[in-house]
This record gives sequence, C-alpha cells and structure tokens, in this order.
Amino acid sequence: MEQNMKEGNIKYVIKVTNAFKKYGQNNIFNGLNMTVKSGSIYGLLGPSGCGKSTLLQCILGSLPLDSGCIDLQVEKLEDVGYMPQDICLEDTLTIKETFEYYGSLYRMSKTKIKNKVDEINVFLQLPDLNSYINEMSGGQNRRVSLAISLLHDPKVLILDEPTVGVDPLLRQGIWAEFTKMAKKHKKTIIITTHYIEEANKSDCVGLMRNELIIEEGPPQDILVKYGTDTLESAFLTICCNQRTIIKVLYLDIFKYNFIIYVCVLRSYKTVHVLNTVFFDKIIYYLHIHHTYNLKTSIID
Repeated sequence: MEQNMKEGNIKYVIKVTNAFKKYGQNNIFNGLNMTVKSGSIYGLLGPSGCGKSTLLQCILGSLPLDSGCIDLQVEKLEDVGYMPQDICLEDTLTIKETFEYYGSLYRMSKTKIKNKVDEINVFLQLPDLNSYINEMSGGQNRRVSLAISLLHDPKVLILDEPTVGVDPLLRQGIWAEFTKMAKKHKKTIIITTHYIEEANKSDCVGLMRNELIIEEGPPQDILVKYGTDTLESAFLTICCNQRTIIKVLYLDIFKYNFIIYVCVLRSYKTVHVLNTVFFDKIIYYLHIHHTYNLKTSIID
C-alpha cells in the first residue's frame, strides 16, 4: 500500500471517511468519520452495542461498508495485530502450543516465538505456558489473546476491549507498555474501552454515539473545549447536546462524588430515554414529586 497519508505535516495510518453501514433496517454508521495518527494511541469510547466492534472489523476489511472509504496505510496485512472482543482460542491446546500455532502462521521460528513470548510475559504475567486454555479464567484468556496480537510485532494494533476483566494493577502495567510501544517504537494503537481513566491515557479519544463519532481529539483539548476537568463531565455535556436528549424534559444535570444527578419532570419514560444517553455511570434521577435511584452498569 501507499506511504502514510498526510494532512498538513501529520501522518495518518487510518482514516475513515463518510462511512455508512446498516444491519437490516438498523443504521450502524451514518456518515461516520475517524482519523488515527501514526505512532499514537486512539481510545474509542461508546456504549455497548453502538458499533465499536463493527467499526474495527470494517477497518480490518473483514466487514464491508455500504458506502464510504476506509484508508488503512500498511504495506501488508501482517503489519496489523488484532484482538477481538470475543475470545476464540482452541480449548484443547496449551498456551505454549497456542503461541506456536499462531507464530507459525507468520512464519516465525520456535526460537523467535519463545523470545517474543518471554518479552511479552514481563508485563502480561501469563499463566504457566503448559496450562491448557480450558483451565484458565476469562481474564487469563484475554491476556493470552492480547499476547497473540503482539506476537508477530505488528506496526498497527487494533484491540477490542483488551483489559476487560484484568486486575487494575496489571491493567496499569499493560497501559504503560502500550504507551512505550507508541512513543518509543512508533506503533499505532486503537483500543476500545469502557474505562474512562484508560481513555485519559490515549493521545486521542473518539466518542461514538448515534451512528457517528460525535467528538474526537486529544483528551486535554476536549476538556478545554467543554470547560470541564474530567472526560466524564465533557462527555456528559456532549451527550446532553445530542438530539436524543433535546427532546427530553429535564430541569438540571449535575455531578457530585462521581454520581450523575438528573432532575426530571416526567417519570419512567424520561428515565428510560436518559438511560440510553448516559452510559456506564451511576445515575440518580431526582423527580420533583419524589426521589428514587436507578443504576446503570458501573465502571471500575
């Protein structure tokens, strides 16, 4: 493929332009745009079911767009490492056999595979390599899947929720390695995540909602743009500006001690609509006649 394309003096590895895709009658993308700079970490945020995984598969070429353009600037597909959201490992193999199998697909010698696994194991803390896949926990399987995506030392990493179910302390170590890969080794990394604190470590974040990426940019720039001190507050403001909430009658929205308080005039119907707008947060809905709480899934 061609060399990395340029906009101004900045090189890009991935550019999605005016992407449209439907499943049946449901729009997944409706004119979506996305730009990923070379040698950076891009954090892709959005509620479950908004199309993040579909977008990654379209970038990889495993799913087609209905219309639009995706420009992936790599010389060959082997330059890309992919970790899917759904773990697909062979239960009857050991971890070592799994690495040898995937390494052979990239024509790696057993010595090269062993050396790379030893390097990866420093920060992933994998179980005993003679353990069978079917003996491991979900979090351990995710670490093995992540290691497979890194095994052939790709230039571009596309990782779908790589740290779900991973111990918070270990997660920090993994992110430190991601940062090192991007800064020192100039790798380009796209990560989908539900963890806001992880997104803060990205060079660029994209918020996906309503079939579009509704905000994209460096975390600090987004904070300045919306006059907030956290990405949570910025994204709350962005979501409040979306059409899905303009039609909802509410009195006030504020945040205190990591809890979002939404004062509403109407009851359950209003709560249901708001609950589709604010994702992965504790939300208290305060009614003018009475008060009760409704909790969504909680981020660690």
